[in-house]
Amino acid sequence: LMDAERDIREAMTDSTGITALALIPGRWWVVARSPDPQNPFQEYYWNVPVTVTGWLPVALPLTPVTGVRRWRH
Repeated sequence: LMDAERDIREAMTDSTGITALALIPGRWWVVARSPDPQNPFQEYYWNVPVTVTGWLPVALPLTPVTGVRRWRH
């Protein structure tokens, strides 16, 4: 995750594919990649803006449908 001032936070998902972070309010970008299980040369990629307004949870479903399929590099 990255905010508008380039403050970077990294997180890994658990075995269920979920992660949780405590973030200060503001604008953030979620940048994520996941290998395509059908093709080792491709991946799914997400670059999603998120606005954190308080300490309430924000859910972002990062699925193959919401991602962009691209060549891995």
